[in-house]
Order: sequence, then C-alpha cells, then structure tokens
Amino acid sequence: MLLLDDNRIAANGHIMDLGSVRANKLRRALYESEIMKELKSEPHVIQPGENRYVNFAGTLTFVTGMGYVPGKTVHDYLLDGLDSRDAGKIIADMGQALKTLEKRGIVHRDVKPKNVMYTPFEPGRGNATLIDFGLAIKTNGPPNYASDEVLEFLMDDSSDYRGKVAGTPGYLAPEEVRGDPVTEKTDTFTLGLLAYELFTGEPAFRPFPFDGEINLFDNLYKLATFDNKRRKQLLDTMFEKDIPLDLGKAVDMTLYSQPEMRVSGPLIAEARYLASGEDRPSYEIRSEPTIIPELPSESSIIL
Repeated sequence: MLLLDDNRIAANGHIMDLGSVRANKLRRALYESEIMKELKSEPHVIQPGENRYVNFAGTLTFVTGMGYVPGKTVHDYLLDGLDSRDAGKIIADMGQALKTLEKRGIVHRDVKPKNVMYTPFEPGRGNATLIDFGLAIKTNGPPNYASDEVLEFLMDDSSDYRGKVAGTPGYLAPEEVRGDPVTEKTDTFTLGLLAYELFTGEPAFRPFPFDGEINLFDNLYKLATFDNKRRKQLLDTMFEKDIPLDLGKAVDMTLYSQPEMRVSGPLIAEARYLASGEDRPSYEIRSEPTIIPELPSESSIIL
C-alpha cells in the first residue's frame, strides 16, 4: 500500500526485489494476481492492475498492480466515528463481495476492518471495497486465466498456504485454528466478526494488553475453543448495546461454530435496511484505539 496523502491510498500491490526474493513469495504474489483477474469488473472488490518489471532504486523489481481506491479503511473510520447507516452499507457491500467470491470458488481468509476501504458519499450510500487478497485461495481448482507457464510455476503448494493457519488471529474462523478445511463459510464467520465490530464499536476478540505474544496465543485459543456459549455472549452484548433485535440475530446466524450452520443472507438484508435509514434513528459508532498500535491480533500471520 502506498499512502498518497491523508485521504488517498493507492493499492499498488507487492513490490519485490528479484535479486533476493524467494521463489515461494513470487509464487504467492502471482497466485494473488491470478485470483484477482477472475474478479475483474466485479463490484466491491479491489480491481487488478498490470504486472510489470520496473527499475526501482537501481534494482529490477517485480510489481503486481492493483487498482486505486479513494477513502480510508474501515479501521480508520471506526477510530474517527462512523454513522450507523454507513456501517450497514459496508456490511451489505461486503456480503455482496463475498457472494461473488463464493461463486468463483475463492475464499479471502482475511476479512477485517483494515482490509476494507470505504469511499463515503451521503450517509448509507458510500461504497465499500474488499482489498488485500494476499491470503486468498481457490477451492475449486487452479486460477482460470493463468498461462501454462504460470500454472507450472504455481504447482508448488506453498503458493496458497493450504493446511496452515493463515489470517489475522482476532479475525479467524474456528475451523482455521483447528486445522479443518477452509470453505466459503470461513468468510461468512469473519463477515459476522466484522459486523459485530462495526455495530458495537469493539472487536469480538479483544487484544490482550501489553504482551503481543500472549495476545497471539490467547486469541488463537479463544477461537479454537469457540462454541455456542461464547456465541450467545456476543449476542447478549449486542442487545446490551441496543442493537436492533433482528440485526443482532442476523449477525448471530453467521457466527455458529459449525460452518454448515452459518448463513449470511439475513445479515445482508438487515444491513441494507440499516443503511436505508428507514424507521431507525442513526447513531455514531466509535472504537477505542488499542494500547499497542500494531498487535499480532491485527496483523496477518502464517503458522
């Protein structure tokens, strides 16, 4: 990501020195760019750019290009204050984006506030964009548009981190931590975590203060042992914060520990209704900054 100024971010993808990069990192970058080609012209997902070789500071460098998205991340909007109608629009847009991925057999694996850009307009009428497909995988075969040469290079399984815990500890689904297969229901769970945070102003799995290593394993343990009792606690918290009953129940339906029981349709419908502003007064949602700005719970990892 290249920061242009306070309000603009250019997603310029990966820049790698060909003289020192390891083959698996290059495979990963190519795999990501090939997945993104399948999402060209689709709404609410970052658009692919042109892959090229450039002279960067005197070194031949491989660049995977990505489109430009104006606005700020949802993480930043939460810190500054977010209108509840915009929160609804963000979840509705992300639900649509994940439905598009599902149709193509793609799982993002890292849905979180820092990986969603929001371009504001009138309250409830902005545009949300899912970015950073660095951990995404195809579950129904190799990328569709890759050349034979690229496919041969991508044959190494390290390009998609299959069988590894890959994501952000505070935004993982239980099956990822347990080592079970990743499916589109994995993204349904993290959509629910995103919705919970947007509607309540706090993450479902709060960072452990002061000690990043304890925080990392604390989050992984909570997710590995996540059950319906913990799910009900999240639902109770939403009701305590006066989240509308139907909206809270819709978030709850995405957070079952059993992947096959998760559904996102009711959440998308309720989020659209919230964005419309009909029959519900809008309110501001604001989150408190974490004690340590960049905790492992907010950073993508591969284990």
